[in-house]
Formats: sequence, C-alpha cells, structure tokens
Amino acid sequence: MEGDKDMTIPTIAVVSYTGLLPINLINLWLPAAQVALSRDFAPHWSDAKLRFAAPGTAIEPDEWVLGFFDHSDQAGALGYHTTTAAGLPIMKIFTADCLADKQNWNVTSLHEIYETLADPYIDQTVRMTDAAGVVWEYAREVCDAPEDDHFARRVNGHLASNFVLPSWFDPAGVAPFTGYPCPEITAPFMLASGGYIGRREIAPTPSEWQQEYSRIAGSRQNKAETSRTLRRFARDLAAS
Repeated sequence: MEGDKDMTIPTIAVVSYTGLLPINLINLWLPAAQVALSRDFAPHWSDAKLRFAAPGTAIEPDEWVLGFFDHSDQAGALGYHTTTAAGLPIMKIFTADCLADKQNWNVTSLHEIYETLADPYIDQTVRMTDAAGVVWEYAREVCDAPEDDHFARRVNGHLASNFVLPSWFDPAGVAPFTGYPCPEITAPFMLASGGYIGRREIAPTPSEWQQEYSRIAGSRQNKAETSRTLRRFARDLAAS
C-alpha cells in the first residue's frame, strides 16, 4: 500500500487566537514544521505549504486552516480536525490545554497536520485479516500508534510528531514502520506505549468502532472521548 498522492498541494493558513503563543514563536516554529513536513512526512504521504496568517489578514477561499486556541471546545481534546461548512479541512490546537497536560504543542500541531493530510475528510480506512481469520477495519490515523512525545524527533530545534509509514497498514509490510525510530513498533498494526488506534470487526461478527490501546505495561490510555478518531466513530454510527 502506498500513501495517496495528489498533484495539488494545499496551503494551510496558520492562525492564532491565543495570547499564549507569541507571534514570533509561531514564526520560529513554522520553518521547522515545514522541514519536518516536506522532508520527512511528504515522501510517504503528502505535502502542504504552511504559512502564518497574521491577525486581520484574509484567508483564501481554498486554504485549509490550522488555528491555535486557548481551551478545547471538545472536552478533553488537545487537538483535532474536522471540516468547515465549505467542506475544507480545519485543524484546532488547544494551547492552554496542551500546556496543562504537559504535552508539546509543536507535536500536537504536526500530529493534526499529518493526520489531516493523510485523511482530509476522515473517511479513509484499511482492512486486514488477522491470524485467527478475523477481518478488521482500521482508521487511517497515521500518528496515533507512536503518539507519545517520547517518540517525537527534534527538527531544527522544534519537536516534530512521529508517524507511521504505509508499511504499518500492510499486513505483509516490512520495517521501517515509522517515520522516526520507534523501537516499540516492530510489526504492522503494532502500538507503542501511549499509542492507540480505532478499529472495528467486519467479519465474522460485525461490531461497532472501538479504541484499541497499547498493551505495553504502563501505557496510558490517553485518547480523549472527543478525539478525532471517535468523531469518526460518531459520524459512522449516526449514518448506520
């Protein structure tokens, strides 16, 4: 399996609605985020152009948006992405909540950017059959398995989210499985400590979406109930 590639590269306008991140700090982070995105993530999935939209400047009609806010509008979510009324992806990062939860806002931001690029409309899934013959459908969430900040990589002085490669979604895939080294992931569909993934059984007994957490001892179940993955679940349940 290979990442879906599109010749059109979207522009993501970065907008700040918080006083916790000085504009100069965002402008220092953006070039590093662009390097991590274009150099490390894009060869496996897809690319985008990041730009800072200063307060009062216009957002172009076809631009995607990443917004920095203070507190979440979805209980417990440090960041998520959805779509606007016009059908364009929008990413929300909740800076005060990231700081309170001791999570790096750099990592949360690229986590959402990467997952948006890999699945802009939250409708992509991958099926696999396990050794027992059970058919599973997995959400194409590319940052959840190595989600913990411990597996991030410093790029030009700023932490960048780790992510899985297309080989992680391939039952016959071979290493490497992540963009940056993650020794806890040694096989497809494997979760590192702090990791998780949404999946549901297709056959022989169809089931609803559920969250699968890492089984590594001491791993924390840290995915909020209003997370992007569970927003996918809620949408599919409503449509059933």
